[in-house]
Amino acid sequence: MAKKKDFKLDVLKQKKTIKQYPKFFFSGLIGVIVNISILYTLTDLFLMHYLISAICAAVIASTCNFVLNKTWTFKEEIEDDFWEKYFKFGVVRVFVIFISLVLLFLLTEYLHLYYLISQFISITLMGIISFLAHKIWVFENYKVS
Repeated sequence: MAKKKDFKLDVLKQKKTIKQYPKFFFSGLIGVIVNISILYTLTDLFLMHYLISAICAAVIASTCNFVLNKTWTFKEEIEDDFWEKYFKFGVVRVFVIFISLVLLFLLTEYLHLYYLISQFISITLMGIISFLAHKIWVFENYKVS
């Protein structure tokens, strides 16, 4: 029997994983659209500080992403281990959101990029890390043979 770490690396090379990434990417794109729309609305229309708006946008977009990834990308029934997976998803999202917020702040405040461009860059950079964490830890619906 292969070590679990080796097995997880093998999973990333499977055709199934290669087919899942475009779905994950598309789900993420929907999340980005939701995120940017909410960020813009709260910041420019409701005059919230962009960091507070970004937190609200991230929470709402993350919930949309969870449902899409669970049911479409990783082909799981919505009720299968829902709360356990939602918790794991949340742990990954908190990490991703934290790093994204740091990048948003640094790009906006120190590189003087427009906050929407900064947000898009930070979300894009965290995409691959997010996929790997979800594939290996959150939606690990594979069996060691």
